[in-house]
Amino acid sequence: MPHWPVTLLFSLRVINFCNGGLLCFAYVLVVVEAVTGAVFYPIFFFCSIYWPCRSMSNCIKQYQNMVKVLVFGATGAIGKEVARAFSRNGHTVYGLTRSAKKAHELEREEINGVVGDVSDPSTWKHLIKNVSVIIDTSFDYTNPAEKASKLIQEVAEAVKEYPERRFTYIYTSGTWVYGNDAGVTVTESDAVNPIPIVAWRPALEQLVIQSQDFDGVVIRPGMVIGKSGSIFGMLFSAVQKGHITLYNDENTRMASVHTEDLAEMYVAAAEKIYAAKGQIFNVVNSQTENTTDIVKAIIRLVNPESTITYEKPTDPFQTALGLYSPIFDISKAVNLLGFQQRHSGAVDGVERYYKSWKATATEWEDCKN
Repeated sequence: MPHWPVTLLFSLRVINFCNGGLLCFAYVLVVVEAVTGAVFYPIFFFCSIYWPCRSMSNCIKQYQNMVKVLVFGATGAIGKEVARAFSRNGHTVYGLTRSAKKAHELEREEINGVVGDVSDPSTWKHLIKNVSVIIDTSFDYTNPAEKASKLIQEVAEAVKEYPERRFTYIYTSGTWVYGNDAGVTVTESDAVNPIPIVAWRPALEQLVIQSQDFDGVVIRPGMVIGKSGSIFGMLFSAVQKGHITLYNDENTRMASVHTEDLAEMYVAAAEKIYAAKGQIFNVVNSQTENTTDIVKAIIRLVNPESTITYEKPTDPFQTALGLYSPIFDISKAVNLLGFQQRHSGAVDGVERYYKSWKATATEWEDCKN
């Protein structure tokens, strides 16, 4: 009995799962088999099994990469873009926010808005069973150290109820932990010297990455630019009013990152948790910028009559605004997570960022939610 009819049947299965050169190769083998007999029968039998299985395996991997995410602080300057980025990449997102109005705004972004408070586990603990990734972008201005530590502990307790699953927890820190070190290039391996307002953060970073209860990742953003603007928005607002106070002198420098570039790193960390777990990542643009240069660019655009004065900082927040930021070696984020600076820096992108900030009309207080 000739083997070519059977071979042709198997080859059709091969063709369904092949493309390009391999598809052409399959056609050639069909013809050769018809002429020579059973020589190529084992090849087609292998292909009929291997290629469908490989295709199914790829589909399974793709499905597994589709994670479900809970974002704390989902309407803040960072959290909202993080939630958007996960949704944009095909993931299911639950965003925790304090008001029904903001929850509705999240729904418009194809994000499941959940009214709750990070300090009250009863408002979010029920969501843990639905997700595999938990992201903290929240910041409580009243006793932040205690509340952030408590949240980490509460998440650790919540995930213990599902011992058969492995969760990812991504904590948002910041580059202020390096303190004043202008002109020095630093990496994640270098010692930190945090300014007072974030003196408590390094201990929490270690708590996250050393946890046995979840796969912990720490993201350290610089000053967030773009969209609602965070601190950058405060600069716009002050210049609009005609006067801005900067702290220390004309030599202070800021490390910045666009909110969308930053948000993609949270997605990358979750999708590449095998590489990201137990790691800290500095996520900033490759170059720092002079704070005075940034403000002068804003003045030229927004209010040429606006003035600048310099004062010595008198509280921890002013100290942060008067920082002499170091330069960051971001090769770790580039190599492990694929970080790319796709957006302009603060000076070059000032016009676009101002228009976006003005259009959103987002108050600085919104960043607390």
